[in-house]
Amino acid sequence: MAFVGIIIAGAASDLYGEEIWDPLTILGRWTGHSGARAGAAFCGLSFTLAQLGSNISANCISAANDLNAMFPAVRDD
Repeated sequence: MAFVGIIIAGAASDLYGEEIWDPLTILGRWTGHSGARAGAAFCGLSFTLAQLGSNISANCISAANDLNAMFPAVRDD
């Protein structure tokens, strides 16, 4: 991930004349034509989906541990 950030900052330096590390700032500059706006919208949707996916999966682990502690398995051996 750090390597991708370095590549993006280098490309932004070439395109915009300054190093930009924040992906949302770069997306904010994509306002030239409809294709750029559509690309920014799709990137924004992918950021939203990634955020939702990581939060849902992280919260499922916590809930599973809580339920496991509340209702432990009883084994009759």
